[in-house]
Amino acid sequence: DTVLDVNSDGTAGIIRVTGARTNNGNNAFFAGRCSRGTIASPATLVANDIISTFSGEAHDGSNYLSAGRVRFGVDSISTGNLNSHLQFIVASNGEYEAMRITSGGDVGIGVADPDVYSLGGNNRYAAIKASAGYTVLNLVDSNNSGSYLQYGNSSVRRGSLHFLSNSDFVIASNTSNSGTTLTERLRIKSGGRIGIETDDPTERLTIH
Repeated sequence: DTVLDVNSDGTAGIIRVTGARTNNGNNAFFAGRCSRGTIASPATLVANDIISTFSGEAHDGSNYLSAGRVRFGVDSISTGNLNSHLQFIVASNGEYEAMRITSGGDVGIGVADPDVYSLGGNNRYAAIKASAGYTVLNLVDSNNSGSYLQYGNSSVRRGSLHFLSNSDFVIASNTSNSGTTLTERLRIKSGGRIGIETDDPTERLTIH
């Protein structure tokens, strides 16, 4: 390997790249290029080859240990066309891939292929896999606003699942399937009462 070392005792070792442009192009740019073959005669990479890596290392008193890496890899490649992925590798008594962004924009946390059930198509997938125990997705609010999941696109807000600040659970939908206005359809009060088309159920089940 060819290595450029920047050594600095007592201060931070810094490589600084500064650029100034009159447009919004790449101002400060780091590029890692890779091929098979040789520099004089480069050859095509293949699927799963690593293109470039940025890594960090920490000293444990005896040796430098890998703290993690960010890697660009090849999904597929042909003349004039590259599909790549981005890997985030961290250390926990050894390295492991914590997250991957695929060439299709899918995101996997703890799983390399977010399309877990191989559904394919022009869908966008996100998957979280636990290494042990449960998989937990926490939506942490600002203590007084509640948290919710919304569904729809840039022009139609189709519905939401909402836990309010008083711990009521609300399901809302779009009555016209247009615009962004939602109407509450069902509420489960924090005490367990259920209301359909009412936000104040007076019985265990109240239908308005």
